[in-house]
Amino acid sequence: MKKMMMGLAGALSLLTPAPSAQAAESLQTFELDEIVVVAHRDNTDTAETSVNVKELIDAGQIKTAADILANVPGVIVTKGQNNGIQVGLRGLNHERTVIAINGNVVQDVGEIGMGGRAMEWDALPVTGIKKIELIRGTSARYGGAVGGVINIVTDDASGPGTKTTLRQSVGSWHTYKTTVIHQGATDDQRFSWNINASWAKSGGYYRNNESNGHDFHFDTTYKLNEQDRLNLSYSHIYKKEGIIVGNNKNGSPASRYLGYDSSYPVTPNAPQNWVDGYRQWKTDNIALNYTTPTASVGIFNYRQGRREYVNRVVMAMGKPRPLGMKEYWNSDIQNYGIDWRQTSRAGVHTLRYGIQYGKTKYDINHENSHYNLPSTGVFVEDDWALTPRTTLRLSLRYDHNKFEADRGALREKTYTQFSPGVKLTHQLTDRQTIYLGAHRLFRSPTVADYSRWSTGYSNRGGAYTAEFAPGLSLSQWQALLGVPSPEKGMNYELGWRAKLGDKTTVGITGFYYDIDDFLNISFGPSGNLRPPLVYNVGNVKVKGVELIGEHRFNRHWALSAGYTQQSVRKSGDRFNSALKGMPESTFNAGLRWDNLHGLQAALDLRYFGSVPNSSDTNYVSPYMVADLTVSYAFGPHVINLAVNNLFDRYYEQSRNFRQPGINYNLSYQYIF
Repeated sequence: MKKMMMGLAGALSLLTPAPSAQAAESLQTFELDEIVVVAHRDNTDTAETSVNVKELIDAGQIKTAADILANVPGVIVTKGQNNGIQVGLRGLNHERTVIAINGNVVQDVGEIGMGGRAMEWDALPVTGIKKIELIRGTSARYGGAVGGVINIVTDDASGPGTKTTLRQSVGSWHTYKTTVIHQGATDDQRFSWNINASWAKSGGYYRNNESNGHDFHFDTTYKLNEQDRLNLSYSHIYKKEGIIVGNNKNGSPASRYLGYDSSYPVTPNAPQNWVDGYRQWKTDNIALNYTTPTASVGIFNYRQGRREYVNRVVMAMGKPRPLGMKEYWNSDIQNYGIDWRQTSRAGVHTLRYGIQYGKTKYDINHENSHYNLPSTGVFVEDDWALTPRTTLRLSLRYDHNKFEADRGALREKTYTQFSPGVKLTHQLTDRQTIYLGAHRLFRSPTVADYSRWSTGYSNRGGAYTAEFAPGLSLSQWQALLGVPSPEKGMNYELGWRAKLGDKTTVGITGFYYDIDDFLNISFGPSGNLRPPLVYNVGNVKVKGVELIGEHRFNRHWALSAGYTQQSVRKSGDRFNSALKGMPESTFNAGLRWDNLHGLQAALDLRYFGSVPNSSDTNYVSPYMVADLTVSYAFGPHVINLAVNNLFDRYYEQSRNFRQPGINYNLSYQYIF
């Protein structure tokens, strides 16, 4: 099976598999030394051309795992200012993408409140990443994977001896980052380790958005024999950042109190006239994994605490007066469980099966709310080699999810579902493959969906009170919104991939989703409705196409590109709120150059089409940006310069929040 290395801009990983493997998941594996298409800095003819992602990480250009995927076609990475980073796939928003670390799912609690974050990408290890595995579409192996799966694999050292790396970077807005990495292995390579730590701080682009933090990661592997291994990994991440406040001249109490500062971009006021504030979170993730050629067992425990403090201003005697810093948010989440998977072969059949059990405990301490969401999943897949060139995959997954709460308008709810799937893969020639698949999809409401829905009808002193529809009884409230129900439907895909000659790879995939009871959230026409409405839309259909390719001109030059086009249609929306979806189209292109003597350069282009904002007729405008990276290695030294938004384009990802103009990161690395 020959794997073509892929470009950071998203070249397709084309496989020429053995017949028994042809029906495998639409899995793309991004080795961090290969995602940018270079595995080593050497002078061999096989060296691909690009810039090493690990250098970009510590140059400061790549700050989170999401940044690594920003140039992969079909993967949409957006930044919602105070709402954090969001990653989605195939026309579906971030809450429908499953995130895992070493195969262990980090449960998505959902988007909490108006300024809440679904997945804290800042709290996932970035300096310790070895590779990223991407599965597009529905998967029997991961429950709730509607848009796809992103599995982050941490780094364990390989090769005898030890190596230490020191990196220092500086960047725009007084950004500084220091990184220390120590890797090693015993002479017999039975025991290896990777230990790294980093410290970073930044003045921030927006007003009151300075940040500082640190992270520590270690990964150790012990080989019990030539094939079986035991791996222990641990990550600790801490970050504190200021909450963006308004910077304008609109005459509100907050604007009058703060005044206008021309050194920061113009931004609207934060909710409730906030004039100061910060958030901080601490994350600890520990996992123990045992793997053999045919089985794997993982035990994991992911914990995160989040605290927020804000300072509001009120009018007193005709003048704005701050109330002082007070706690606004205090929550803890714990996600733990076990994941067992097995592979066996019998004649022309390859069976994969397993069990996953996990439990999410979510405590919103400032409102004394406590939620539990235990979930169990069982799956089986059969890759049946019908002929030497044709493989049929049959799959079945069973999910059992239970919601438990100690207060609110809903105390307990259980959902179960069997989800079958089928995929036919045929190898037309040694270099061309087509595939056709259909899968039943199932996604239960998240903890946040239940929490937001319940807060609209709170229990105060034993009496239920409707927050924005006074006078409704509990039964009338539930009749108005409906109890949150799981999303169910079908996912279809048809694709072709090929290697054309020795220098070109291409692929095209069409996909279609038909989803009933699509869970949506509305903040009202002006974005100020509190609490938000959580409800099921009758039906949502998403259709689209992905085109991906790479061409190598010669030993020095390579080009990779990808294009996606998608459309969303809905029916049965009682509140006529915009769906939090993806751009109608995206385009990525990356040009790579390597002189094979240590000097490399990469130019990346990204185009985002229009995105729905507050309604179906209110869109955020499309934009295109370019990034340039130049790197030079000599001996144990590496110097890296990254220039983002090279042409200083004005663009927004959220209405009225300008994204940064041209900015830079410069780093120096020394290895000994």
